[in-house]
Amino acid sequence: MDVIDKQLGIANEQTLIELSNKGIYKRALKEFKNMTLSAEKIHECYIVKLDGETCTIKSPLDESQCTCVSRGMCRHIITAILLLKAQLPQYDGEDITPEVINSEPEQAEIELPDQPEINPLSQDTQKKIKGCAEQCIKIMSGIFTRGLVRAEESDPDNFELAAVSCHALKMAEAERQMRELGSRLKDCVSRRASFSPQVFTHKMFEYADSMNKLIKADITEEMLGTFRREYTDYEGTLQLSPIGTRNVSGEYTGCIYYFLNKDRTSPQRFFTYSDLRPTFYERKSRRFAESTTVWDLDSSLNSYMCTELKLENAKVSMGHLSSSSKTNAIGAGHAQLNCFALRELIVSDFKELAEKISANKSDEETDRLYFVHPKECVASYFDKHTQQQIFIIKDGCDRQISVTAKYTAENREFISTLETIGGKMLKEKHKNYVLLAQGYIDHGRLTLFPIEVYDFIDPPDNVPVPVENDTDQDYGMCNELLDATEETDKRIVTVMECGVNSVITDEHVQSIRQCGLEELAKRYECFTKLCENARHTTADKSLDIFTAAGNTMRYIRLCTQKLALFSAINNMEEKK
Repeated sequence: MDVIDKQLGIANEQTLIELSNKGIYKRALKEFKNMTLSAEKIHECYIVKLDGETCTIKSPLDESQCTCVSRGMCRHIITAILLLKAQLPQYDGEDITPEVINSEPEQAEIELPDQPEINPLSQDTQKKIKGCAEQCIKIMSGIFTRGLVRAEESDPDNFELAAVSCHALKMAEAERQMRELGSRLKDCVSRRASFSPQVFTHKMFEYADSMNKLIKADITEEMLGTFRREYTDYEGTLQLSPIGTRNVSGEYTGCIYYFLNKDRTSPQRFFTYSDLRPTFYERKSRRFAESTTVWDLDSSLNSYMCTELKLENAKVSMGHLSSSSKTNAIGAGHAQLNCFALRELIVSDFKELAEKISANKSDEETDRLYFVHPKECVASYFDKHTQQQIFIIKDGCDRQISVTAKYTAENREFISTLETIGGKMLKEKHKNYVLLAQGYIDHGRLTLFPIEVYDFIDPPDNVPVPVENDTDQDYGMCNELLDATEETDKRIVTVMECGVNSVITDEHVQSIRQCGLEELAKRYECFTKLCENARHTTADKSLDIFTAAGNTMRYIRLCTQKLALFSAINNMEEKK
């Protein structure tokens, strides 16, 4: 019995689930029972034809391939393995050789199912991944050296090609990163107003750091990420109250539904369901959005957004709900949002809110949602320069923060609704308003992005009141330090826009040192000197310059994270 046959023989249910996921395995298990094997063995692999696709089953099994469009391990491959296993004699594993399992017999008998596995890749595979990561960094450094003003129409295609190379090596996270940079660069080349040079710069250097980690580390499968979100079964009944919706437009269009978990003991209090579809394949826009029917409901989910839902066999992933056909939902009466389960989550103290946001390191949307109760709205206006609808709200201690939403052609109706709500909040100051919003600290200021505004929820009992001898620390110096880091950040962004030839040596390094940020001064000075020296040599210094800029941006991110909370608290104080 050769290696591929032994691999097929010892492959069990757990093996196939780990190769794909539980859903793919169960679907393949159903399909293979009604199929007839059509296979040909060539050397050390099987060629299996099914459903019009051709699968090549290799050793090891995770290197098997299929001609379908699915990414990663598809149902065709799992079905083919099941068909082959059914035709082969059962293998009991008694004569396993080092070719198949490269371990001692005593070690093979030890089972530790509850411990996470670390799967180091072969040296040859690691070499290919490191080479791909280096190529990705080279593409990034080329854009940075020339500048966005000299970006060509073909440049986004370079990122797309790099993403394809990442996909071929199963570098899931790297593929997403390169596709995102390519999409943003395409917005730049197309002169779209939504393009932000600052966001592009931050993302590029953040992703370059990820690539450098792959280059320097001993790579494991876990470091490469996964191509699809993995959902797990939620234990028991999931009782949800609908709390809002948000329409999304752009490359993906549709609606995001927001729910509150009524289980007060659960660490995951917010859930979302995303009904989105890609629009970049559609030749013309649809006039009406298609209604979504999920979880065996008798009508669209939108029609149940005033009804409490009880979900059985729910599948969840980091606060996201799956549309699994196995999930069943039933209506449990009219949703009562003015309840203790919601009111206990309301934050009325903006300083407390800033501390919560600063302590939250998660990038998941459901972990960045907050119910916020302001004392009153003091201003509502549309900023023509930044194209943003802005509310200024304050708490019981007269700390002020902003609620902002950026205008785009697609969200015109949403901005108009916010403008109306802002006007009502200014006029009806006696009313209690509660906002469901995403919270973040940007440029040293606490800012909220609104999703829903309620005027029927009672305020919490812990509303802050002004204290005459408030002992809050003076965070004024934080603003000066943050200004120095932000000025350095702006200069790197300018280089991204105009190219390294635009860098000039001035007094900025000295200004950074005067603020006490010696390490930042050293890194930025190294960057500017490399740019200056590159003008006087024919050698290609683009990678050295890009690395120095990355080192500077990494330190800027660290400074911003440390100073943002204190600066946000300082900027809340009402300016008189």
